[in-house]
Amino acid sequence: MRARLLAILMLLSSLFANAEGGVTMFESVAPGQVLSDSTELKPYRFRPNQLILPGALIAVGTFGMTNGWMRKMQRKLDQGLTATKGSHKFKADNYLQLLPTVAYLGMEYLGLPARHNIKGRLLAGATATAVTLAITEPLKHWVKEERPDKSDRYSFPSGHTAISFMGAELIRLEYNNDAASFGAYVVAAGTGLLRLYNRRHWACDLMAGAGVGILSARIAYWMLPVYERLFSTGNSKKAIAVMPGYSPYAKGPSLSGAIIF
Repeated sequence: MRARLLAILMLLSSLFANAEGGVTMFESVAPGQVLSDSTELKPYRFRPNQLILPGALIAVGTFGMTNGWMRKMQRKLDQGLTATKGSHKFKADNYLQLLPTVAYLGMEYLGLPARHNIKGRLLAGATATAVTLAITEPLKHWVKEERPDKSDRYSFPSGHTAISFMGAELIRLEYNNDAASFGAYVVAAGTGLLRLYNRRHWACDLMAGAGVGILSARIAYWMLPVYERLFSTGNSKKAIAVMPGYSPYAKGPSLSGAIIF
């Protein structure tokens, strides 16, 4: 499913090939203008403190996977859930994981002012997804943590949670709207809790996945100015992006590209 999402983002890049350009190649609102709620738009640039939240989530999730007391607490939580719900499952997590990313691409068309035009959002979404896959899939095959339901050994970190938190963070960065950000993070948290409820992940898998998703979205926004400098030539509206990824089917690295006219 996660690999299919990346393919969909690449396809959408070609479908929107003739989308109208913004202030620059990717911007919809120029720096210094109002985005929403009388907030002046500021360029998103790398700052070390932006690593604190995702780094802490990934660190706690990793520590919890190796710490005896935390592993014991996670198993007790899983046993409690199993005793309460039996074999009942909600399969909505397979679809909810995609909702924040889909909303990220389309909320501008519902009237919410966006920082970037559709080209910029597609490129940021594709980059964030590629980074998420490049981190989560190799880790799953390297760590080989067994799932609570014992179906396989690809539990750590949670890919569904990573994708959903990636989309929520993309919305927060793009729209600067508290209500939209809160709603997106509620959906992301719900996705993670359903993975726990369905016994597909341990609690620490969720924390690490959330950290990876948030970090991937921030990396994508750090990269947008780089893409702008690399591929913008005068008034040209063309952009080419090449992004590394990981193929869970070939179990090896992959390369994805997008050409935006």
